[in-house]
Amino acid sequence: MLKKPRIKLLGYASASLLLALFFSPIYATHIQSFHSDIIIHQSGELEVTNNIEYVETRYGKHGIYHSIPVAYSGPLGTNYTTKLSVKTITRNGQSVPFKQTFNNGRITFLIGSAEIIIPPGTYQYVIHYTTQRQLQFYEEYDELAWNVTGLESALPIYHASATIKLPKNIPAQSIKASAFTGPYQSDQRNALIEQTNSHILTFATTHLLKPFEGLTIYVSWKRGFITRPSTFQEVWLFAKDNPGLLLFFLLYLLLIWYLVLTIRQIRAYENYGTIIPRFYPPKDTTPAECGYLKQRHIAPTHVAAQIVDLAIRGYLTISASPPDKTANQYTIKKTDQPWATGLNTLESAFLTKLFSAGEEYRIHKNPLEKERKQAAGLIKTLQKAVEERPFSKLLKLHVSFIIPVLGTTVAAILLCSLLDGYVSPLFLIPGGILISIAACYLPGYTPEGRVVRDEIDGFALYLKTAEIDRLKIIGTPPIRTPALFEKYLPFAMALGLEEAWTKQFAPLFKEWETSQNPYRPTWFIGNHFSPIMLTNFTRLYAATTNPTPTYGSSKSPTGRFGGGFSGGGRGGGGTGSW
Repeated sequence: MLKKPRIKLLGYASASLLLALFFSPIYATHIQSFHSDIIIHQSGELEVTNNIEYVETRYGKHGIYHSIPVAYSGPLGTNYTTKLSVKTITRNGQSVPFKQTFNNGRITFLIGSAEIIIPPGTYQYVIHYTTQRQLQFYEEYDELAWNVTGLESALPIYHASATIKLPKNIPAQSIKASAFTGPYQSDQRNALIEQTNSHILTFATTHLLKPFEGLTIYVSWKRGFITRPSTFQEVWLFAKDNPGLLLFFLLYLLLIWYLVLTIRQIRAYENYGTIIPRFYPPKDTTPAECGYLKQRHIAPTHVAAQIVDLAIRGYLTISASPPDKTANQYTIKKTDQPWATGLNTLESAFLTKLFSAGEEYRIHKNPLEKERKQAAGLIKTLQKAVEERPFSKLLKLHVSFIIPVLGTTVAAILLCSLLDGYVSPLFLIPGGILISIAACYLPGYTPEGRVVRDEIDGFALYLKTAEIDRLKIIGTPPIRTPALFEKYLPFAMALGLEEAWTKQFAPLFKEWETSQNPYRPTWFIGNHFSPIMLTNFTRLYAATTNPTPTYGSSKSPTGRFGGGFSGGGRGGGGTGSW
């Protein structure tokens, strides 16, 4: 006989149960149970058997439908398709007719006959199929992320479960498992996991799954026990899944071939002259112009060379920070020398831009964003000024190349849209890259510019050759003096030859130091000057123009480390009546 306190407790429990049943949703047609047996073969193929206990309370239905996704979104929105082959479908242990359709990336089985109406009742459906390309392979482990029930069922599932059978040779201690329940991206874990055998795992929900909720499981194990697809297989399958993208790249390969042929043709018609070594740069040219004609664009090194040139000529001074910080900061100030005399249009525009923000211009290791913008503005100013010089003009990028690039880009986008079903803004990148390359290499020299370029190449031979006797130059070479070193130093910097030019004067620097008459440039302010400082100056300025780097991670979470969620991975779909 129960004691009164126990009778009272039993009464409370009964009342709570009745209240729970009263307020819980009551579903008519529903899925009583959904169990999936999944065998992972060593080949990587999955053998899946779905047992669905379906309770139909309505009249006029033919059976159920069961959909399974076979097309997924791959990296950067590309297509990734899996292979599925149905073996048998039964209802209450008997074969049943079914119709298989494909739409929106999923295979749907309409189980039953359109000519037969089934009465209300409980039905046991078994769907047995095999599928490939469902596993995900990582550097140290393999993983199955599987949406057991799918999230597209408009009916509740009273109980969902799954059994995973792995190859027996996989070490039990390397197997990790997790499970998630609820709507899409839910991190609820209302499921139990049991490793009943060294290679068998069982998952079971502890709560009812409401409409559009599901059970998703993650199982991972040490790599090396499942056969991974070869690189050739992966490339072939990727191309098969994305034929439009394949044609996209083939079209651009043809365009690259066309670009190479066009560049070679333009170079063939440029009429290169004979390069004659010379002791001086082309007449009325600045270091920036020489660098531009050499590289076909203005680079940060050309800006640094132009600054040094104006300093040597008395318009600027360059001050280095204290000896322990020499490589970290340089300060450029203008002198009292008037700009009205001795400067051409290019140099005047450059100085105006250089001091547009104040009386001095600093170059240092950690520039602010506004200082980076100012450095970029100097490059644009110099580029514009150089391009206005007659001999600096290059033949513009011809429309005969731009039109094929634009046409190929449009055609490639249409192909991907029609064949692959997706379009990405990334498709514009290859066209932009090709136009950028063409802008650098396709423009040829005008006849006047070609002559100046040949003279620059001849002058470069003198700058980089220590033994002048080896050069067949008509005339007497100039005497190496500090003034000569300074005069041509900016040109050497603009042409990337400052180290070779400085090396020619290295013995003289030592000689001048020994004779108590060391080289001390008046335009440089600091405790000690060394030609190596100019290299640091150039590199530091180049770094000023570079954007601040950003870092990020492209790795996505997996179930092995607790990063999964409901609806993640492969599998999925839904079940209902029709």
